[in-house]
Amino acid sequence: NEMGASLNAMPLPTGRTAIDIEAFNDDFCAILDNYSLWCLGDEHSMGYSSSSTGDNIPQRSLVSGADIVRASMGQNRMCIQDEFSDLYCWYDLNVVDPSSLPPIDFGHNLKAVDFSVGLEHYCAILNDQSLRCWGEASHGELGYENETDLTVGPDLPAVDLGSVSYPVEVEANTHNTCVRFANGGVKCFGDS
Repeated sequence: NEMGASLNAMPLPTGRTAIDIEAFNDDFCAILDNYSLWCLGDEHSMGYSSSSTGDNIPQRSLVSGADIVRASMGQNRMCIQDEFSDLYCWYDLNVVDPSSLPPIDFGHNLKAVDFSVGLEHYCAILNDQSLRCWGEASHGELGYENETDLTVGPDLPAVDLGSVSYPVEVEANTHNTCVRFANGGVKCFGDS
């Protein structure tokens, strides 16, 4: 029996507690109470296995010194957001150190207010109430009515969501994306 009293606690670094967690497949990350990112999981994708102990796994911070406040994971990819709403996304969790990444440039003063990472794509709702999605599009999960893979940047177009209301929450999944609107409505695109 692995549950109840036999269920072991995650081996976090000494003296640290988790304020947010994120998991995908065999990978697990926590934002710690010092606003750093700490991850373990499949040693092929994360570099550290679950047999590693908390103090042997580095706590990752942003080079700017800003606090990490939110995270979302997909298949060997991740986004984190800092206290200033800057978004940092990357692929290959084992190789890329987020402290070396610049924040995503969505264009003049545009910041993410919500974001989600799917299997192989990313989506963000920006402070202009638009939705932008990028990454793999082989199942229509980006919402651009084609299957063209896209990269993020200032020229990334907004997804046409119609005129129902403005988006307030996005959830990227394996091969689809769902958006919740301010009026409570929901729309999804990509494979069902």
